[in-house]
Amino acid sequence: MKLILERWNKFLNEAEEESSSKSYQEMLDLIKGEEGSEIKIFIDVPKGAKKGFGATEKRPVPFDYGEFPDYINDADGMGWDLIIAPSESGKEWNKVGDLLPVGRVDYKEGTGKEGNDKIVMASGGKISKKDEDVIKVFFDGISDRFETPRISENLSKDIPVDEMQKILAWAELSGEGEFAAKGTMGPAYRFGDKILKLTKDATEAYASTLMIGKEHPNVATIYKVGKRGGKVEFPYVVVAEFLQPAGQAAFLVAKEMYGAVRGGYGLGKKFHDWRGVDALDEMDTQRLTAMASAAPEELREEMKMRLDEIASGMTFLKENGVIYTDIKPSNIMLKNGKAAIIDLGRSSVKGYPQIEIIK
Repeated sequence: MKLILERWNKFLNEAEEESSSKSYQEMLDLIKGEEGSEIKIFIDVPKGAKKGFGATEKRPVPFDYGEFPDYINDADGMGWDLIIAPSESGKEWNKVGDLLPVGRVDYKEGTGKEGNDKIVMASGGKISKKDEDVIKVFFDGISDRFETPRISENLSKDIPVDEMQKILAWAELSGEGEFAAKGTMGPAYRFGDKILKLTKDATEAYASTLMIGKEHPNVATIYKVGKRGGKVEFPYVVVAEFLQPAGQAAFLVAKEMYGAVRGGYGLGKKFHDWRGVDALDEMDTQRLTAMASAAPEELREEMKMRLDEIASGMTFLKENGVIYTDIKPSNIMLKNGKAAIIDLGRSSVKGYPQIEIIK
């Protein structure tokens, strides 16, 4: 009987432990969900007190630091860590209430603490630029251990809530979206495996319209392109495929290609009519070798492969009526392990393709 009771207690303890264990996304969903106001938080290092963050020297923290004790992060077997926006620290927080996640701070690979993410919280899911800067400056002092804090902004920052819902319904997306990037022509937000971009660039919108639904291994797929009504800062909306960041070889290639394409010299003349690395004549092969010669030796072969992939994407665009010239590192990502073009800004197209009006 004693053995049966011991096994039963062990089963209950394991079941309880498993139920309280949450992945990062599950934890965010839990905080944002209807039950969020019931989630307990515990501040164990108040603003101004010292904390060492593992192997680092103890320093005063400019924010309240604590955890969700009832929900376990598998990375360290303890409650999920949280940081409260500096200007809101010092309050008697004991439940989430109006606090919502606005970002995260991750340990770097190789620290042995990977996955032990810190969730940044602020009232109403909005954080001031000043608070954001304070957090970034603090963790910059221990940048050998931590990645740069990532502060998320949702779509409602750039669009009124009522119109945001209309756009999301048109785009067939749901949720608030996670801020992904802000370019010169407008911001972009991630919704799972898709990106929703707001842009003031009409040429990008026209070029994207020509590419809707056309698949190529070296071009991000465009799903929808629409235009907002009235006089607004970002009149065009593009829904495209979300891709992964590219590596150093793709970065170096894109940097070199930009000048060649914009200047229209050397290999730059052939990128829009590309037939592959194997089709190059002797002089172009020498130019390709010269392009890669300044890079670390271990990257040179991969650089040639990435150039081949990007040029193939440019040729595909041209075959569909789009002349693309904005080859730069931020516009090249990885699609199934291959370099791909993600942004059709600074493209030229013939005529003015019809753009769907968002209603």
